[in-house]
Amino acid sequence: MDQKQFNAIKERVAKATSGPWYSSPDGTVYLKHTQDVADVWTDNKELDAAFIANARDDVPALVAEVERLRALIKELACDTAENTAVFLRKVSGNE
Repeated sequence: MDQKQFNAIKERVAKATSGPWYSSPDGTVYLKHTQDVADVWTDNKELDAAFIANARDDVPALVAEVERLRALIKELACDTAENTAVFLRKVSGNE
């Protein structure tokens, strides 16, 4: 996934109605004590509605995890490069 795709997901998360969202066995996705968000009309409407409702919390959690892992990779890459340079200087006798 490139950064443009990732940013588009983050933008959709930021613009979506805040949660929590809930689902019912009849395929309705709704906000507690308010209006419906969506009605699902598939053969698997109960599970599809649960997926949609949970995505409101799942997607932001996944975005945060991707950001955490990308930062960790960047940190480790810098650390590895620095340690490799130190090691090479030591073994070459330049330190």
